[in-house]
Amino acid sequence: MKKNTMMRLASVLLICVLLTTSTISGTFAKYVTDGSGEDYARVAKWGVTVTSDGVTFDKNYEGTDATKAAISHDNSVESSDEWKVVAPGTTKNATEFSFEGAPEVAYKVDFEITNLALNENWSVDGIEYCPIIFTVEGEKYYIGKDTTITDKATLIKAVKDAVVAVSDSYKPNTPLSSVDVPSVSWEWEFEADTLAGYQSDPKDTALGNKAAAGAAATIELSVKCTVTQLD
Repeated sequence: MKKNTMMRLASVLLICVLLTTSTISGTFAKYVTDGSGEDYARVAKWGVTVTSDGVTFDKNYEGTDATKAAISHDNSVESSDEWKVVAPGTTKNATEFSFEGAPEVAYKVDFEITNLALNENWSVDGIEYCPIIFTVEGEKYYIGKDTTITDKATLIKAVKDAVVAVSDSYKPNTPLSSVDVPSVSWEWEFEADTLAGYQSDPKDTALGNKAAAGAAATIELSVKCTVTQLD
């Protein structure tokens, strides 16, 4: 009896040893490699604002000191109605932009003339006549400047091309305040300094008389600036 009890106890112990060995081998008898990664990011800054501060044409233009003294008045040209006007001796800047921001991406600043129009009334005795001079970055453009600018259409194209050429690209974090804004202006000379042989008092007077008769020559000029991320 005692012998049977000892045999049973030995069998139970053997089973426990086998179970323990199986558990240990299942827990430790294999290769295990672990790893983990973590990162974070935010959206890159843009924050660009473009503001146009300029007045391309006006209803009033200041005269010279001599003019002011002669007429006891600041302005030498004043519109009598809601229209802005141009006249001999007047000039204005067409691009006065201000910028804010420093994008964290590369970007391009494009300038373009979205509208430059001279209507059909820029003519005298049936012949096209437009004494307006456009200046882009110090370079003057006018009818008769060279063999490629011979009429209103070629003048408009030359001015548009000159403005587009000023566009430029910038690296990330470049403050927009450092962007070079092209200087674009127009002028109708009081004396024919630049347009000698083309502009004349009789022709200028004829344009003024047409305006008084309800057939005024008109000019439209719009300059646009666009800031775009570069890929």
